[in-house]
Amino acid sequence: MFRIQKVNIIVFLFPILFSFIAHKSFAQIANQMFDAGEVKMNAKDFNGAITEFTKVIKKVDNFYEAYIDRGKCYYALKKNNEAIADFTKALSIKKDCSPAFYYRALVYSDIGKDKEALSDLDNAIKYKPSYMEAFIKRASIEEKLKKYLAAYNDYSKAIELDDKNADAYYHRGLVCILISKPNDAIIDFTKAIQLNTTNANAYFQRGMLYDNNAKYKEAIADYTKCIELKLVNKEVFTKRAYSNYNAKEYLAAIADFIKLVTEYKQKDNDLFLKRGLCYMFSLKYNEAIKDFTKVLTTEPKNIAALLNRAFAYEQLKKSAMAMFDYNKILLLDSKNAEAYYKRGNIYYNQKKYDQALEDLSNSINIKSSADAYYIRGLVYENTNKIPEACLDFKAAAALGHKEANKIVDKYCY
Repeated sequence: MFRIQKVNIIVFLFPILFSFIAHKSFAQIANQMFDAGEVKMNAKDFNGAITEFTKVIKKVDNFYEAYIDRGKCYYALKKNNEAIADFTKALSIKKDCSPAFYYRALVYSDIGKDKEALSDLDNAIKYKPSYMEAFIKRASIEEKLKKYLAAYNDYSKAIELDDKNADAYYHRGLVCILISKPNDAIIDFTKAIQLNTTNANAYFQRGMLYDNNAKYKEAIADYTKCIELKLVNKEVFTKRAYSNYNAKEYLAAIADFIKLVTEYKQKDNDLFLKRGLCYMFSLKYNEAIKDFTKVLTTEPKNIAALLNRAFAYEQLKKSAMAMFDYNKILLLDSKNAEAYYKRGNIYYNQKKYDQALEDLSNSINIKSSADAYYIRGLVYENTNKIPEACLDFKAAAALGHKEANKIVDKYCY
């Protein structure tokens, strides 16, 4: 009797035991397929990975991780509808699955459905408050939608979760610029650079901020670093050229301007004007004249180019050419004090005192200047009008003219 009962018990338990073993073996096979899919996915064999994940899903329909990874593969292949379907299926299995919300948000964002993306990211963060990547993605969408304060707060939260994330610092720096916090932006770009010394864009953004703060040496260093890191384009060379110009590094500026003209085919008149000034300040007057003339070819009424070309002609002792330019300026602008002064100075050197006196007086009447008073004083002195000369020397001295001050101390009591 006992033996029969024993047999009956064994017969009764056998189906349960068999089912358990079969289920365990079934699960092992599914897991092996899933692992094989992940290997292929990590190797960027997305089609192969999709095949493996599909096998898993056919065996275990509620394997939500397989739906997520297959969705990620579809996303990588830009099959957005299939990706959304898989992430949605994963969420139907596991309603609080943060990764499914996050990756579906990525797809929504890519296809311009920002509202849906933000909703998914809200849920991803709700179910996983430490989801740093979700904070960064939400911040990027908020930035795109010009919700700058919200973006700033989300980038800050991402940094709080991972203070070694260079991208979070970089993007928060961009937002700082948009909310008028340039100093904070510099701090963030500096931190981003410390964490990732190859981030050329961070150097470029910081360089522009240094430029705005008139820290031209620092700006030049950052633009140069961009070039070393192969961020080589027209904008970088333009920024560095103007920073070199502002820092009075004229030869370096000339080199950058030449590159812009020869390699990037730039024909901007302001570029030629600035390069001309660099040549002039470097005492290369012939080169300066060529650049000012290029400007005047397309802008014949450009007074800055005329003034500077006239000055360069003067340095080359080409007074007639200089006079031609000053005459043209005064035809264009009868209130140009500098042109009257410069032409009056030429007349003085030519001993044409009447013309000099008229031009210098016009210059002073338009805008008082120490130099104009001083030269007019010399005109009066050379025409034996000493009281008038002393008055002008005193006016020049009061405006800081050192030579005039010496004359006043010696001759004008």
